[in-house]
Amino acid sequence: MQYDLVIIGTTVAALGLADTVKQDLKTLIINPTEMVAYEYMNTYKLPDVYSKGAEYYKEFQELGVDILLNTEISKIHEEENATYCLEVFTGTGFSTIKANAIVDTTEREVDIIEKSLNCLLVNKPGEDSSENISSKDDLKAKDIIESKDSNDVKEVKGVKYPEDDNEAFKEFLANNKEVSFVHQQDENLELQIMKLQCPTDMNMLEARHKLIDIWRERPQAYGSWKIANIGFCFEYKLAFALKKVTNNYTLLPSAYYNTPEGSFQAGVQLGRRLLG
Repeated sequence: MQYDLVIIGTTVAALGLADTVKQDLKTLIINPTEMVAYEYMNTYKLPDVYSKGAEYYKEFQELGVDILLNTEISKIHEEENATYCLEVFTGTGFSTIKANAIVDTTEREVDIIEKSLNCLLVNKPGEDSSENISSKDDLKAKDIIESKDSNDVKEVKGVKYPEDDNEAFKEFLANNKEVSFVHQQDENLELQIMKLQCPTDMNMLEARHKLIDIWRERPQAYGSWKIANIGFCFEYKLAFALKKVTNNYTLLPSAYYNTPEGSFQAGVQLGRRLLG
């Protein structure tokens, strides 16, 4: 198979890039999983955004370019005629793809400065926090849920959040400096995103265990809160937004940007330069 452009990663930046060049360049997007826009959907990086996965799936489906999901790239090498050869594995076997240009929108070749594992916390309005867990041994995986973010005094539909002068909560944060909270507005539930800063060399399994262990030690004020979901991917702080490896091989890590809008526009801008 021969393409003008191969984009690595079904990211938001890839979406903006492919949408910009698809009329002029034969384009292929390759991703190792079925997740799209994973740098936002599967990291709980931002409130509200993670719930828009179906919208991004639809955008990729309607993009009008070739997409290979569940496809691993085993090797990339440059040929003498300044084109690239990608050896890929699709689950049924190996195949070769030729490309005039490559843009990698993942973080696989980018230096990682910081990373965090995030989870969504939830509490039902009016739920009695006196139904607290008496010991950390009583917390089972099914009890894990999400929490809300703020140190301010808040009361929403009968649920009071930890106050600034809550000594137990202050002690919890003091003992877990790598933990932070981000509040999310919701009409029916109290929601928070809890972020656990992790060493850059920590793997996902280790990070998930650490996050759960920390949550087990939460203050009694958070007794009725639960972990609804834990991110499938790390949130990253990356070293750069754009880097040219060779004339026709570019790194555009979508996760560098704080918002999906920023990632999409970065893809659009690179696409215009490629067509330039």
